[in-house]
Amino acid sequence: MNQEHKSGGRNAKTERESRASSIVQLRNQKRSDMLQKKRTASITRGPTAYNIGEMAEKINSNDIKQVIEGVTSFRRLLSAEKNPPIDSIVMNGLTPIFVKYTNPENPIYYTIEESDKIRLIHESAWVITNIASGSKAQTEAVIKAGAVRELVKLLQVSSVDLQDQSIWALGNIAGDCEAARDAVIREGGVDLITRIVVKLLSEGKGSISVLRNAAWAMSNLNRGRSPPPDLAQMEKSLHVVLKLMQVEDSEIMVDTYWALSYMCDAGEKQVDMVIASGAIEALLKRLATYQGIGERGGASFIPMKEELVTPIIRTIGNIATYEDRHTDYIIKLGALSLLKNVFLFGVDNKKIAKIKKEICWVVSNIAAGTPDQVDSVIREGFLELLVSALKNSDSLTKAEACWALCNASMHGKTHKNHAREIAKAGVIAAFGKFLPTVRNEPKIIIIILDCLLCLLECGREDSLGGENAIVFEIEDAMLLDQIEELQESDNHGVVSRAEMILSEYFYGG
Repeated sequence: MNQEHKSGGRNAKTERESRASSIVQLRNQKRSDMLQKKRTASITRGPTAYNIGEMAEKINSNDIKQVIEGVTSFRRLLSAEKNPPIDSIVMNGLTPIFVKYTNPENPIYYTIEESDKIRLIHESAWVITNIASGSKAQTEAVIKAGAVRELVKLLQVSSVDLQDQSIWALGNIAGDCEAARDAVIREGGVDLITRIVVKLLSEGKGSISVLRNAAWAMSNLNRGRSPPPDLAQMEKSLHVVLKLMQVEDSEIMVDTYWALSYMCDAGEKQVDMVIASGAIEALLKRLATYQGIGERGGASFIPMKEELVTPIIRTIGNIATYEDRHTDYIIKLGALSLLKNVFLFGVDNKKIAKIKKEICWVVSNIAAGTPDQVDSVIREGFLELLVSALKNSDSLTKAEACWALCNASMHGKTHKNHAREIAKAGVIAAFGKFLPTVRNEPKIIIIILDCLLCLLECGREDSLGGENAIVFEIEDAMLLDQIEELQESDNHGVVSRAEMILSEYFYGG
């Protein structure tokens, strides 16, 4: 969290806002293992030895054959090298030359064969695609050379190959940063890509390559929050994303799911727009067709690939960071049950730890909501799963599980069943093992102590003046010594809570 908890306790609204703020790094992290830029690979091997000066002379030649040969050499060089010399090309001022050749209205094309024209434009756009796959500075060089406008022009030509290459290049540019993304949007990139996709799908003969690149470009054109894209542009994007979601291709599905997650990360209006479109129902129906490995309730479950399930979980989690009505919406759609199945049965690779961390984060946001929303988490049996994760997972997943369990205790003073269920799930023993690993993280320590205070008070009321069962559990879990040591903490919030626990429930009489 980015603010201290007051000793008076927490409430759902401030806790949800704090969780949304503190989790921004997880929520906005770049797609792990999912490149925001991609370099087009050459069918043939690039030159083992090259001289950029000689190659530059060719692309400046008056002989069109020499120009084509030179541009093709650069394309092969940038496509085949493990460490392509993009910077050398940019520093030598060659980028504007390739941009010039991507312009279909360039006077050079008035007097040459159509086949040569198409080839030179395609090779030049290919070079620009690969330059824009590089660093921020290299992408800026492409933008400054006027590439965005010329590439957008290519979206209006009749050649599918040129459209495909242009979409790829624009996707690379848009994936660089918000300013680059907006440069593509301003030139009309969203409108034209949308038009191409709608036409291809309506004709029923869409090139899968074009559709894949379009889906990937759309994900980048809706990515980023500082600032997010204009809402009207997102509405246009959503129109084509919904159409692409119906294409049975895993690459297209992955990128359209990420596009939805980015839209739902941009703000409340964007979330409402996505919900109204029916996209979330479609997303969860897709998740429902895939579950983990094994048998459940007599039904077989098919493992779902991590690259497909991660953006779905991120989308659900993003929605849960907003208003209670948004969280109620995903609960009513059965999101918790679906997430539980994924948590239990996993995915078909070794990245289940990442998936479990994301699910714990989603549940922590839901548990930071209303008492009824906490009840939903409890009814679905998530408390036991979270306690297990707190005991047995990697450190990041443990932290998210801890947040979820502690958030579920927020209403424990007025809803004693929450506190009882959390205690029954075995959270105290889990805290006993987890607390020593976070001694330098006062924010997590504070929420643990708040949770313990809630459980202790519930235990005292349930004891009816007799022995407090929670006190004995804390002693058995070796937590008492740890709480005593926390009185020496440098953090006032930690000290005050540790002293309150000790004075009220252990040494106060």
